[in-house]
Amino acid sequence: MFAKLPDIYGRKKMIGIALALLFVTSTASSFAQTKEQFFILRCLSGVCMGITFPTCNSFSAEIVKSTHREVGPMLCCLFFTISVFLAAVLAYLLLNVIGWRWFVFVMAVPLLVSLVLLVCILPESPRYLAVSGRKKEAVEALQRMAKVNGVSLPENLKITVRSDQELGSFSDILKSDYRKETILLSVMYFGNLLILFGTIVFVPLALYSGFCGGQGDPPVHKCVEVQQNSLLELSIVTFASVAATVVGYVTSMRMGRSISLKIVATASFITSIFLFKCFSNIVTVGLFFVIKFMQTSHNLVTLIIIPELYPTTFRNTAMGFINSWGKLGGVVGAGAVYALYYYSPMLVVVMFSGAALMVAVASWIWSKETKLTVIRDVREDDSSNQSDL
Repeated sequence: MFAKLPDIYGRKKMIGIALALLFVTSTASSFAQTKEQFFILRCLSGVCMGITFPTCNSFSAEIVKSTHREVGPMLCCLFFTISVFLAAVLAYLLLNVIGWRWFVFVMAVPLLVSLVLLVCILPESPRYLAVSGRKKEAVEALQRMAKVNGVSLPENLKITVRSDQELGSFSDILKSDYRKETILLSVMYFGNLLILFGTIVFVPLALYSGFCGGQGDPPVHKCVEVQQNSLLELSIVTFASVAATVVGYVTSMRMGRSISLKIVATASFITSIFLFKCFSNIVTVGLFFVIKFMQTSHNLVTLIIIPELYPTTFRNTAMGFINSWGKLGGVVGAGAVYALYYYSPMLVVVMFSGAALMVAVASWIWSKETKLTVIRDVREDDSSNQSDL
């Protein structure tokens, strides 16, 4: 719902507002007196996160050269993965020492630091300024960026806007030019995060129960406790995510976006088939490691594609819309694992294989290559040449 606001009011402004509100709601969570209060405040934090993640991804694609557009999504994924790991480590070290209230408060401090850095250092997206009719401010933003990077802009710089679409329009992402791609990306995101979130819940259940050679079926809360206290397991998951991010970046650069989607999605589905015959705990962990590795790589490639596919006028709206399907898949995946596991663990495996197949089919249907796409809705012109903004 709110991801269209950065298309209407600006990337930097909405990231700043979202970070400020996220800091307020996160800090307020530490003062909650009831479960209901804590729940409501965390929901409000989730709304703010729903603005920051897609906007950061769009923003990163708009302030770099076309040849470096893959770097922004890769860094977003890397920092997200590393921050989750650091949060778990800090929880392990601090939670029982300073208590949950102070811990929640400490976790909110980086938000304030990020807000200060955003306001003091980053310019508004020149592309957004240009399509909003604020060409003078766009030139000023470009000059500021050029100064930071130690380069000079042409003296007679003129910005030409080649777009007449409405800012932040949901209808545009479902028009004929983008409908097929929007649906396919939404399906990919849904399946990807269903598997990624579901495996987070399923792996400890499988390891510490009779499903894969363990003794007995401990209650769910015990498995969650084991997971939370296992920094070794979290380290393995983090390594998988970091390595997968790098692999996704390299494959999208070397082989192109389209073929990368097909390769990693197919490999993930084939791997999921082996889950129907678990031989030991180690084999199960290895299979889920590979599946998570492949799905994370696939997810990064889709993150790279989205800013290249949609124009500046509704890029963030599309990113938010597609991302919302991913988060829905994550909820379904985690919830279904808890609901199905004690009824029949094999049903969970069927769900994962089905999701992997769905992602693979959508990837093979995908036919558009965006690797060398030049975003042409905004250009910078001088008397001698033209170059991508």
